[in-house]
Amino acid sequence: MKISNETKIGALTAIAITLLILGFNFLKGKSFLVNTHTLYAKYSNVMGLATSNPVMINGMQVGTVYKISTDKHMKEILVNMTLTKDVNIPVNSIAIIQPSLLGTISINIKLGDANTYIPQNGTITTEPSSGIFNDVLSKVDPVLYQVTKAVTSIDSVLLAVNRILDPNAKNNISATLENLNKTTANLINASASLNVLLNTQTGALAGTLNNLNSFTSNLDKNNGKITIGNSRPAFKRYKTLQQPYCHCQ
Repeated sequence: MKISNETKIGALTAIAITLLILGFNFLKGKSFLVNTHTLYAKYSNVMGLATSNPVMINGMQVGTVYKISTDKHMKEILVNMTLTKDVNIPVNSIAIIQPSLLGTISINIKLGDANTYIPQNGTITTEPSSGIFNDVLSKVDPVLYQVTKAVTSIDSVLLAVNRILDPNAKNNISATLENLNKTTANLINASASLNVLLNTQTGALAGTLNNLNSFTSNLDKNNGKITIGNSRPAFKRYKTLQQPYCHCQ
């Protein structure tokens, strides 16, 4: 059976349209090959959120933004998200639109601790975004606290220095330093006088010791002579006393 060219062209056109639809939906974040979980969120301001933007949980992408719609009054914006079916979202979870420094906008879901989960096509609670600058400031805030604490300490030190440098305090410090200088000068003079006195006394003491040494040396040399010369008269007196007393007529 021969297929006509018109049939071939029609089949190729249908295949192309099907691939185009599948590709378009894939780019929007909805895949027909993977089971998805549809979730809705309502915002008053989406801050530039667009379709195909990622949906994040704990830093991991778990889905994408499929569609964004609103009413005529623009009071409420409905965001349609497609999540992988394996992800269970507790009913007390919160969806926050989170901008980044690189300009990428995503939906960040903070999981709650409830034991029940949001059903298919359910609506998740939302919360206004604090904005990128507030997020940065929240991270910088501890550093600013430490800087403020350090500045306060420096200010206290400067106040103490200012009190010390008060005119009255300056005069007191000057008088104290002057008295200290005088005391130091007196100590230097007393030390010099003491050195002179010690040098003089040391010389006199040395002379006295030299004389004493000479005297001791002479005494030692003449010790024998002194002993013999002094012992003879004493021996004669002793002999005289030893003779018997005689009465002669």
